[in-house]
Amino acid sequence: MSCPDNLGPERDIVKSVVPELNQVLEQSHGVVLKVLNWTDLLPGVGSEGQDVINSQVDGAYDIYLGILGARFGDPTRTAGSGTEEEFDHAYQRYVSDPANVRILFYFKDGLEHGVLKLDVDQLRRVQEFRAKLKKEGVLYAQFSNSDEFLKLIKEHLSSLVMKQWDKGQWRVLSRPEPAAPPTLPDALATLEAQPTKFEDSGAGDNSSQMPGLDALILSMESLKLATAAVERMGELIQNMGSSMQNTTKKITASVADSKPMSPQSMKVVMDGFASDLHDFAIQLRREVVSFRSGTDTGLAALERVIDFQMDELHSDVASLRAAYGEVSKYTSNIRNTRDLIRQFRDTISDLPSFTGPLRISKGQVVDSLDQFQATVAITLDKLETIDRKLGGPGPVAS
Repeated sequence: MSCPDNLGPERDIVKSVVPELNQVLEQSHGVVLKVLNWTDLLPGVGSEGQDVINSQVDGAYDIYLGILGARFGDPTRTAGSGTEEEFDHAYQRYVSDPANVRILFYFKDGLEHGVLKLDVDQLRRVQEFRAKLKKEGVLYAQFSNSDEFLKLIKEHLSSLVMKQWDKGQWRVLSRPEPAAPPTLPDALATLEAQPTKFEDSGAGDNSSQMPGLDALILSMESLKLATAAVERMGELIQNMGSSMQNTTKKITASVADSKPMSPQSMKVVMDGFASDLHDFAIQLRREVVSFRSGTDTGLAALERVIDFQMDELHSDVASLRAAYGEVSKYTSNIRNTRDLIRQFRDTISDLPSFTGPLRISKGQVVDSLDQFQATVAITLDKLETIDRKLGGPGPVAS
């Protein structure tokens, strides 16, 4: 079975279904199914990892079962991904001898992680692979969720064995037409039909001039970077909160003790906390810069995408508003993060300045958080503009 790592639930479904099917198929057809997945293979050495997989699976299976979602996978030496290379090997086996192997391929159409987390390049490669399968005469199946996949895989595996397995081999139902070797005129015509290579000038375009698809990819990648920066900020604040709690516990315990800490010992504790605050401020500033860069670039590119769809594709506003519903969620997430960080900023600002280093570190953290608040205000203003362009009243940038 071949599928990228992000389709682990579907892989587990296949494994769970096989024992149930075997109870019927072993009695009726003397067949016992066994899942052979790359995660079950032995480690080894080859020119690349895929070679190690191929050496153990090629010719070792009777049914090739492939699954792809929105991710295509990483390239190998001879194919666009490990899944594509394994499919190519299975397909060549079928072309050489249809009684040797069967091919089942499935595409998961659900986008459970949302459009803003979608990798456009990976999705494009999946679509190209779909077109390749269709061109090669492969009828694939589609599903949206685990329940649909469970139903499909049960029906297909049982029907495949019951209807097409015959005395140790597959019945030959059809044979693909062998491709005729190209003649010289055919080869020349193919070369002439290939597009001339050119330098892509899109990278130098500003967001208002950028071609629509380039702008879409830039927007999604940039907003992913901004979202990741906000997530890292949340982790940093959580860790800093733990440091504050530990310091508070030490001070509280000292006050309650019959022998409280001396001023010198208290300064050591406070300077240690100040050092944590200083490191936190440096890391925080780096994430604020990433957030600002990602949102500035991503939202400018997103405006270009919307303009492109309105002006050049003549899309109606209602369909665009539905398509970019994730922008509202993004706006809500930004507001929630802003409010949490505003509370944390006030907490840090209200800390007494017990020592010089603590006073300096407090100022550094408050300055970084104020920069984030200013960036959020600008971001919400841009989101308001985009929302109005999509026919809404625009979010209130409070």
